[in-house]
Amino acid sequence: MNRSASPEGRALKAASAALQLLQRATAIRGELRLTSAAFKTRRGITELIRGSLGTNNLPRAGLFYCKILAPIAAEEVYHSDTVIFWQFKGSSTKLAVTAPYDEKPASIGNGTMLALNVGSIDKVDKIFSIALGLGGTSEGDPGYRNSESFYGAYFRDLDGNKIAVFTR
Repeated sequence: MNRSASPEGRALKAASAALQLLQRATAIRGELRLTSAAFKTRRGITELIRGSLGTNNLPRAGLFYCKILAPIAAEEVYHSDTVIFWQFKGSSTKLAVTAPYDEKPASIGNGTMLALNVGSIDKVDKIFSIALGLGGTSEGDPGYRNSESFYGAYFRDLDGNKIAVFTR
């Protein structure tokens, strides 16, 4: 059987092509850092297992994310002088807040956003409030969006990274 003709083979090929495009964009713009280690396959399905956000002040960013991730029980699983990882309960997905590997200043990407499904309207409201209370800036107050297909809010962290919190 030609594996690339199967649905799983096509999905894996598409994910590989997307990863190559992301890696090229990374090399050119330095805004989003995903590595091949950020993808894994399970039963022919490719899933993103890690997102990374750059910071110029890891202790400050660590405190910010510790507080906004608390309502969804994300656990800090690794902490060094250059990176902090949180893992989400019941998931292999991790979030990394990191000083850029190339040692240049972290910068935000235009059009780049991290979205977190937090599971409830109360948690959307709470995390948005915590983020603003810690010095984050609003990019869209909590409310229903896209013909009420989801409830969400948008904010920027202390380094300017755009974050969405939502529930369906």
